[in-house]
Amino acid sequence: MHTTDILPEDGEAPSLFTLVGMAETEILQLLERQGRMTLHRLVQALEWPSGVIVMAAGVLIREQRVQGRQRDFEVILERLA
Repeated sequence: MHTTDILPEDGEAPSLFTLVGMAETEILQLLERQGRMTLHRLVQALEWPSGVIVMAAGVLIREQRVQGRQRDFEVILERLA
């Protein structure tokens, strides 16, 4: 999904909170299907700007819905029950 796909008719950009929330949902769905994934693979798999995906992943980690572990230079995300 691209940000232009969710623009209201008046052309005003959606809130960053809305974008991050939508990306959170897509991350959770993808992790449910794929299991654990690197942050790099998430950025490649989702059609959001990388900054939005990183922010969404951070929120999910902080809310303890996803576990993030660093291995070498990668961050591995895994959905928590």
